[in-house]
Amino acid sequence: MPLTESDKVSVRRYLDYSAIGLWRQNNAGGSLAPFNTGFRMFNSYGNLEFKLNNLLPEEEATLTGRIYGSIGFNQPNPSQFLVDVDPGSTVTVSLASAAFSVSPVTINYTVTETDTFLTICGNIANAFAQNGIFQAAGFYAMNGYGAGPLGFPLNPSQQVTQPIVSFVAPTPCTPFTISVSGTGQSIPQIFNQGSPLPPTLTSNLSLPPTKIFGYLPILYYLEDQMLGSTSDNLSVFKANDAVLRLTEMRDRKMLFKTQCNRLAVFLGIMKNPDNAALTNSATFGSVTGNWSTV
Repeated sequence: MPLTESDKVSVRRYLDYSAIGLWRQNNAGGSLAPFNTGFRMFNSYGNLEFKLNNLLPEEEATLTGRIYGSIGFNQPNPSQFLVDVDPGSTVTVSLASAAFSVSPVTINYTVTETDTFLTICGNIANAFAQNGIFQAAGFYAMNGYGAGPLGFPLNPSQQVTQPIVSFVAPTPCTPFTISVSGTGQSIPQIFNQGSPLPPTLTSNLSLPPTKIFGYLPILYYLEDQMLGSTSDNLSVFKANDAVLRLTEMRDRKMLFKTQCNRLAVFLGIMKNPDNAALTNSATFGSVTGNWSTV
């Protein structure tokens, strides 16, 4: 389950990109797509959409706060880029989660003579993707290649010295546990157990405090606090000995905009320079200013 359209809508909003509308069926338009999605797809919008459609699984998990785990092989001599596998050896990978109707979900793979560690990872990811229990729980698996040399050898299998299989859960509340075993040289390592990735925000509004993971969930929280908490406080200037910040909305907006800028840095995408709604509004997206003391 890569980024959903709702995830992409949220990213566009937070980076000041307007609604994108229906997709054109061809360059001339199409009966279902009258919206102006043509020229802007070749400039700032195009850069953003390319990034959102080509993120690594761990980058998607960092963005959405979903649970991420991975396994793979560390080849003992990276300078050679390719280590012979052990045909006939076996690899067993199990994922345990309360989200599965039957847990754990286990995949067994037998190495063939034509395999490399990269193709082993690809076959394991494919086996999980085709597993009905794994699918029904909303998980996805992907062989995102992994770490490799800066050069590009002629043999594609030699381009990766640390091939991996990534697993991503459907929600931030679906942890899972990975266990692996194998024979011969085909024993994978666990690189990441099924857990959320930074960034995090700890909210003390609940007891015990709630930890929020991922750029988008953090922004959802800050946006709600900026609008929700501020609007709740507008009718109160002073309650008993409590004195509310008169600039609460501004301060919360500065915090929210700061996190929007961090999202832009993470994606390597500037906040939309072509948004007509920002014309003649030099301070609309600014986070400059002084924090209030009251």
